[in-house]
Amino acid sequence: MPDIGFRGDTIVEGRESDSDEISRLRDEISRSRRRLGSSLVALEHRVQEGVNWRHWVRAHPLSSIAVMALAGYMVGRWHGRAADTA
Repeated sequence: MPDIGFRGDTIVEGRESDSDEISRLRDEISRSRRRLGSSLVALEHRVQEGVNWRHWVRAHPLSSIAVMALAGYMVGRWHGRAADTA
């Protein structure tokens, strides 16, 4: 295994100088921040779609009708029982 030593600000054995490595790391951090930013925007869009009832009705019309029919039935039964006890 060859020895790796320092000569000035350059690492021997063809390695990057400190300033080149710092520049490379800054570029990598910048790319990571951009990817994270775009991922957050995509996540925000998906969350907004997930809580938007209009999106669900468009995406699943038959299931939406079934859920609304069941909800209507349950409200009717509950309302009917409340009227019987009054």
